[in-house]
Amino acid sequence: ASDVYKRQFLPALKDARRVLILGEGDGRFLQKLLSVNSSAQIDVVEVSVGMLRLARGRLSDDQVERVEFYPTDARNWDFPEGEYDAIVTCFFLDCFTPKTLADLMPRITASAKPDACWLLSEFEAPSTARSRVWLALMHAFFRVATNLEASQLSPFAELIAESGWENTCRGTFAGGLMSSGIWR
Repeated sequence: ASDVYKRQFLPALKDARRVLILGEGDGRFLQKLLSVNSSAQIDVVEVSVGMLRLARGRLSDDQVERVEFYPTDARNWDFPEGEYDAIVTCFFLDCFTPKTLADLMPRITASAKPDACWLLSEFEAPSTARSRVWLALMHAFFRVATNLEASQLSPFAELIAESGWENTCRGTFAGGLMSSGIWR
């Protein structure tokens, strides 16, 4: 259960009708979401075509019919207005600089319905020397391997709050290095 931090608040999405997942990765979260919510229509925005292929491959034919895959960078995606009652970002926001997030947050927020929830799983600001080194190495590796924009964590929680969202529940993992929560 290495992805327990992503799944802890999954039940909050069980009744969602329209879900936006930004940066899905290999589809493990999508597969779990489809298993707890039997009717949601899901849009997945993921820049990596390889990851989208893996995600699609995890799903049954019936599940694939409920998912629209967008092989594009979220920074360039045309977010629909007021469309989603749930948004999911798992280790997505930490990829961007504060400037990019300041542009992205209002666009994400505008795509949400007024009573929407946002399931967020992210790295936390490091509180120990060990976690600072670990996070710095992760950012350095992914900057080289994937052209990651960010070289350190951005204040995404502050930016989400400034966009009108409120953190209603939260859990931490890996000694406080990761957190997951629901924002409304």
